[in-house]
Amino acid sequence: MTRVSLFNSPLLLGFEQFERTLDRIGRTPSDGYPPYNIEQLGEDQLRITLAVAGFTDADIDRLLANPGIIRNRAKIVSTINNAKRARELIRDEGSLGGWLWAFEPGPEDRPAVMDLAYWRANPTSPASIRLSKALKQRGWTFVGPTTIYAFMQAMGLVNDHLDGCACRPRIEAARQAFVRPA
Repeated sequence: MTRVSLFNSPLLLGFEQFERTLDRIGRTPSDGYPPYNIEQLGEDQLRITLAVAGFTDADIDRLLANPGIIRNRAKIVSTINNAKRARELIRDEGSLGGWLWAFEPGPEDRPAVMDLAYWRANPTSPASIRLSKALKQRGWTFVGPTTIYAFMQAMGLVNDHLDGCACRPRIEAARQAFVRPA
């Protein structure tokens, strides 16, 4: 596994990154996972992630004994649950990426100025609150608005680089060029 910085990743906004991030929902920075980094695990990540939906109690016990992961039963159960909910969402909506990108906030929902004061005062957004509620209505867990906002930042649904940051224009150009999934 290679850790890829989303600031430098050529796949910054790719649908594949949504799929690779399914198992990250529910892992917060306090768990030791920086919100702007993901592990690039390969092209079969969605298949692997959705296979998690079939995990049993024996699999949970095996995972709880694995020193390489956070051994929190509630988060492991949540990951399995969310994989099941992802299967349902894909079945019902046809596209996980298309469904998630429908929650991309419009310019009217974004601050006119992205400065440190705004960033510190807003760990969520109206769009992350809407997406969190929609996921919870579908039975997802550990998907509060703050976690979802970090997810939206990591996936490129929002560009929260501060005004004047060297990365902001590059990220915005990538966002403008990105073809949203349907």
